[in-house]
Formats: sequence, C-alpha cells, structure tokens
Amino acid sequence: MRNSTGSAIEVTLSAELPQGWKVSSGAGKLKVGANQTAGTRVEIALGSLKDAAKGKDGAQMVTVKAESGGKSVGEVVVKVELRRKALPE
Repeated sequence: MRNSTGSAIEVTLSAELPQGWKVSSGAGKLKVGANQTAGTRVEIALGSLKDAAKGKDGAQMVTVKAESGGKSVGEVVVKVELRRKALPE
C-alpha cells in the first residue's frame, strides 16, 4: 500500500472469495504513515476440489479490495485454479 499524502491513513482490506474459501489472515485494518509504503499479504484457506475425479476445477476469481475513508483506494484481482497435485495432503 502506498500513501502519497502528508498524513497517516488507515486502510481496510477485504476479499471477495468463491464459496467455501475464507481469509485466514491479512484482512482488516492497516495503518500507512505519511508518504510511506507498507507491505501486506492476504492468506486464503482454499476450498476442496468440487470434482476430485477430474483433478482440477475451473479458474476462480479472487478480489482483494482496499478502502480508506469510506472510498475505494484500489483492488487486485487474481485468477486461481485448484489442481489436485498442487494441494497439500
């Protein structure tokens, strides 16, 4: 997160996820100092494969949104595809 203003801001991070997935850490409030950049990460607990016989599901979209002062200050959209061989056992 980059804050190019002359005062500290509070940013709220949230995520829009496919059904069965949930944010395990990283959502919530983040303070960014005046003229500072702050790194963050959002971790997501993935759901299980819907069709285990196929070995993969179609791509799903994950959107992480940032708001400050009630206004959107950015978002990141990631396409995620679950595959059996990529999941921990």
